[in-house]
Amino acid sequence: WRTKPEQSSPRRGGAGGAVMAVPPQEFGNGEFDDNHGLARMSTSAQMAMVKEGAIQVPIAWFATACCCFWIPMLCFFAAANVLSNCEEDISTFLRVYGLVGVLLVPCMQTLIVAAAFAGNRFCFKFAGRLHVVTALGQLVMVIVGWVFWGGTSEVACYHGDGFHEHADINPRTLLLVWLVLGTVGSSCFLFGVCAQAAGLSAGGGSVHPG
Repeated sequence: WRTKPEQSSPRRGGAGGAVMAVPPQEFGNGEFDDNHGLARMSTSAQMAMVKEGAIQVPIAWFATACCCFWIPMLCFFAAANVLSNCEEDISTFLRVYGLVGVLLVPCMQTLIVAAAFAGNRFCFKFAGRLHVVTALGQLVMVIVGWVFWGGTSEVACYHGDGFHEHADINPRTLLLVWLVLGTVGSSCFLFGVCAQAAGLSAGGGSVHPG
C-alpha cells in the first residue's frame, strides 16, 4: 500500500520566478497557515505559554510601583493647584490621566494571565484584544486633553504666586507635557497599525504554480 504524499505549499523563488515546494510545518501545538506559510499557534498553546511566564505579572506591578509612582503623584499635586474658576475640569482629568497611563499595562497583563489560568478561552482572546481597545482609549484621552488645554487659560486655572499645598506645579504646563508625549506615542501606535495592515494586505494573496 502506498500512502498519498503530503501536499507542499508552493512558493516562488529565484530570479526566474520558479515555484519551489515548501513542506508543511508546525510550531508546537499550532496550525500551519497554507496561504501565508506561517505557523499559527493555537489558543491552548498560547495559554500554556502565558501561564509559564506568569511571573511577569508581579514583576510588572513591582516595576510600575518603583519606577512610575511619580507620574500620578505629579498629576495629583498639579490637580490640587487648579483654581475653582478654571474653564474646564482639568483637575479631574489630570488625576484620571495619571492613573490610567500608569496602571493600564499591568492591569492588562493581569487580566490575560488570570484568563489563562482560569482556562477560559473566550476571556483569554478578549483580554488579548483589549490592547488595541485601550490604545484607542488613550488616543481619545489625548484628544480630550487637547480640547481641555485649548479651552483653558493660565489666569483662570493657576495662580503662580499663591499658596500651593504640595508643590509649585503649573497644571496646564504639566498637562501640555503629557499631551505632547501622548500624541507622540499614539502616532507611533497608529503608524505601527497601518504598517502591519499594509504588510498583511501585501502578503495576503496565495501563490499558485503557473
